[in-house]
Amino acid sequence: MATWYFDSVAGSDTTGVGSEANPWATYEGKVGSTASGDTCLFKRGTSQIIYTSFRAPKSGLSLAQPFVMGAYGTGANPVFSFPNSAGSWGAILNGSNLSYVTLEDLDFDCATTNATKNTSILLAAQTTSTATGWRIRRCRFYNAGGNTSGFIVRKDVAATTAAVTDVRFEYCDFFNNGEHGVIAIGVSGIRYYKCRAWSNGLTATQGGHGFSSRWNRTDVTSGWTLVSGNIYKRTLSAAEQAGSVDYVQSPIANRLRLTKNTSTPTAPALDEFGVSAGELYINVGVTPNGLSIRYAWGRCWDIGYEDCQAWGNRINTLSTFLEGNGFAFDDFTEDSFVRRCKSYDNEGRGFSSNRGDRNIIEDCLAYRNQLCGVGTNTSKDLTIRRSTFAANNIGNVQAPTGNLGVIQFSPNVANAAITNCVIVGKGTDIGVDDTAFASGTTITGCSITNVSAATTTATPTSPISGDPLLTADYRPRTDSPLWGAGTFAGYVRDVEGRQRQNPPCVGAFDAPTFAIA
Repeated sequence: MATWYFDSVAGSDTTGVGSEANPWATYEGKVGSTASGDTCLFKRGTSQIIYTSFRAPKSGLSLAQPFVMGAYGTGANPVFSFPNSAGSWGAILNGSNLSYVTLEDLDFDCATTNATKNTSILLAAQTTSTATGWRIRRCRFYNAGGNTSGFIVRKDVAATTAAVTDVRFEYCDFFNNGEHGVIAIGVSGIRYYKCRAWSNGLTATQGGHGFSSRWNRTDVTSGWTLVSGNIYKRTLSAAEQAGSVDYVQSPIANRLRLTKNTSTPTAPALDEFGVSAGELYINVGVTPNGLSIRYAWGRCWDIGYEDCQAWGNRINTLSTFLEGNGFAFDDFTEDSFVRRCKSYDNEGRGFSSNRGDRNIIEDCLAYRNQLCGVGTNTSKDLTIRRSTFAANNIGNVQAPTGNLGVIQFSPNVANAAITNCVIVGKGTDIGVDDTAFASGTTITGCSITNVSAATTTATPTSPISGDPLLTADYRPRTDSPLWGAGTFAGYVRDVEGRQRQNPPCVGAFDAPTFAIA
C-alpha cells in the first residue's frame, strides 16, 4: 500500500514521482498508478480541475484498510472543480464493485460553465455492482446548479441486483445547491453524523431540501391496458421487477395510497394493486390513463441523521411543490430516523415524512420554519418524541396564510404517535392538525400552547398544562412545568448531547443543571 501526493501548484506530471518531496500535479492522469488500499493526498490550499469525472479508481481492502483520498499540509481543504464538465456528473462513480473508500478533508465545487450540463457528485451502484463501506469526512459539496444536488447516493434506475449500503458522512457540509444538499435514492444503511445543509433548492424547478431520501420511482399518465372492469395493467421493466413495487399512489383524494394485494394480485379490488409475472395491476375505480400514477420500487430505508443541522433551505418561487424542507424522508422512505437534529429558518417544513412508514423523529428542535415544524403525508406509524416545535408556520410565497398545524398531517396518515413534545403555535395555528383522512393518532404527555386549538381530531392524554415557560431560544426556564414531566425511556441524549435525567424533561432539551431563567 502506497501513499501518493498531488500538488497542482508545485507538482509536475513529467518530472514528479508522486512523493511528498516531488509530487504529481494532476490527479486525472495518474490514477492508473494507484492500487487497492493506497492513499492519495492533495496539497491544502490548491485546486484540482477535473475535465471528465472524479473517480476513486480502486476499492479498499476492508473498512480497516480503505482506499483513501485526503489532504496534506496546512490551510484550506483542497478544492475539486468541474468548470466545463462534459458529462452530467462529476462522478464518484461505482461501475465496478467499488467499496471501502474514504474521502477526507476535500471540497467539491460543482459549478460549471457548460450551459447544457450541471455537475453533481454521485456515488452509484450500477447493473449488478455493490458499493459498501464508504466513509466521507469533513468534506464540502456546493454550487451544483439547475436540478442537481450537491451529493447523490443512489441505486441506478437501470440496475437489477446492484446495491449501495453502509455509507457514512461525518462533519460534512452541503450548501448552495440547485436542488437538494444531499439525497439518497433506493439505498439503505446511510448515516449522517454532525453534518450541515443550508441554502439548497436555489434553482431546481421542483424545489429542494437540505437532506433528502426516496425510493426509485416511476410516474406514468398513459400506457395502461384494460383487464376487466376497472382493473388495468402495465408491463414493468427489469429493474422495476427486481426492485419490487411496494407502493402505488394515485391523485384521487381518498385513494392516494393503494393497498398491495398479494393473494389475488391480478384481480385487485378497489383501492388495491398487485404484481404478477412482471405486470403491475391497479384498480382506482376509473381508467388510470390520463391520471398521474406513481409507483415506487427499489427500497430506500435505514437512513439515519444524528446531531445534524439544516437551515435556510429554499423553495423556488416558480415551483408548485411545497419543498424547502430541512430534513425530508421523501417518497416512501421507511424505517429511518432523525435524532438530535435542528431544523430552522427553512422556507418549507422543519421535518417531513412523505408517504414512508415507521420513521422516527426524536430529541429534535424545529423553529422559525415558514411551514410546519413536522409535516407528514400518507404515512403510517410515524413516531415523534421528546422534541420541541416553536415559531413555525410563519408563511411563505406558496402558503402565505392558513390555519395549518404546528404538526401537520395531510391526508391518509395512520397511527402516528406523538409523545413528550413541546408544541408552541403562533396563536392562529393548530397544535396537531390531523383532520385529513388521518386515523389512530395518539398524543401523550405533550405541552401544546399558543394555538387556536390543541388538535382537530385526536384527544391528548396526560397533557402538560399551563405555559411551558421557555427562554427565547426555546429552552425550559428553571420554573418550567416541563422539568421531570416526561416518561423515562432510557438514558438517551437531548438535542445538545446531554444525558437525559430520570424522569426526563419534556421537549428537546434536558440537562443535569437548569437553564437560566
